[in-house]
Amino acid sequence: MVNGIMNDLIKEYLTSRPQAVIEESPYIVQGTNSAVYKGLWMHKPAMFKFSIRNSAQREADALNDYFNIGCVPELYDVYKDLVLVTEFIDGESLLPENINHDNSEKLCSKFILFINYSLRDVGSNFNYISSFRRSLEELLESNPNHFQENHFKQSIELIFKNWEFISQQSGALYYDDIGGSNVIYTGDKIQFIDFESVWPGNSTLQIGTIIANYTQHNLNPVNKMLITLCRSACSFVPTNFEAWLSAAYLKWWVRICYFHRWNYWETRKNLRYESEEELKRIEHFGRKIKSIKSFADNFTLDIDHS
Repeated sequence: MVNGIMNDLIKEYLTSRPQAVIEESPYIVQGTNSAVYKGLWMHKPAMFKFSIRNSAQREADALNDYFNIGCVPELYDVYKDLVLVTEFIDGESLLPENINHDNSEKLCSKFILFINYSLRDVGSNFNYISSFRRSLEELLESNPNHFQENHFKQSIELIFKNWEFISQQSGALYYDDIGGSNVIYTGDKIQFIDFESVWPGNSTLQIGTIIANYTQHNLNPVNKMLITLCRSACSFVPTNFEAWLSAAYLKWWVRICYFHRWNYWETRKNLRYESEEELKRIEHFGRKIKSIKSFADNFTLDIDHS
């Protein structure tokens, strides 16, 4: 059914946009709700993202908002909130295992640009994070035996301790999927793609999500890059290392709670987890939380505040 809807959408789009040409096979990813193709837009190399999730306009808005940073693709077209067309960025994904001394410095500087942008007030509504706290509390109350290990307990303690920083109403945006396959390295520059997961937030969440997306691999060049990033951020972000770690933990607790849903936010009504699938989910994201704890235990910022 979904494939039929997707095929109909592609045919409709190509009929309405004679200036668009796409290749027959998906280029990057084909999932249940989206497919990404390489092609041409007015004779220029382009990437076509077809989705039935009604998120194209929101992603286009994010691209426009971040465009002045100089490391996001140019937006070409949006169609019915279902199709997004952007400049095609040719390069290799800067996965954690590909990070070295040379490209880590460039990546760190780009991350700092995003963190600076997450200090801007663009008037975004940030109410969802407040409702999530109660969902998190209900999850722990409903599953008294599932989260007894130290990495779960310590991460929760840190989250609640730093809730003021996590939920600070800055009116800014942050990019939740920054990192990994969404970082394209061409050898002389770094570009970011896939801006579907841009949410209202603040600089604490932006730094936290970068930490969360990279510490799970526990690679020394990556960890050193993160420490360099945090040291740089200390000079202009009004929070601290502990708050950033709490935001990193929060990213995976959001996933444990099934709180993250495409282009809106909700919490499932039954927070009692009993099925094998749910227990595997807890174990999966528990490993990510444990990796953040390992990073925190083994690295310090060594900042002189005198």
